[in-house]
Amino acid sequence: MDRAALAVTLAEMLKFGKEYARQIVSKAKSLAAALDRQGLDVKGKLKAYMQSHTILVNVSRFGSAPEIADVLERANIICSAFTDCFCSPSHRPREIRLSQSDRENSLNQLTQRNLRR
Repeated sequence: MDRAALAVTLAEMLKFGKEYARQIVSKAKSLAAALDRQGLDVKGKLKAYMQSHTILVNVSRFGSAPEIADVLERANIICSAFTDCFCSPSHRPREIRLSQSDRENSLNQLTQRNLRR
């Protein structure tokens, strides 16, 4: 790893890190609200969805979470089936976990296309 590049990255995070994190959470909340308006069962609506970059969506009406995650990943929408660690091993995951990043990703583009319809 290039030490100079690492030093620049760390300096930028010290200077811009809090604002960067705030923007990521803001984008995630906007995406969660948009998915909710489209009729998806987004978790945490009463608590403004989340305080991080992660969005949980109950997809059980479409199939199992692992199946839905596989379909979305084939469309370059990276997500994962979410399993509550307190559930029994036979529990069928019902939610997928999406993460908002700072770059325009296919999930944002997909949401924007659906909102225009």
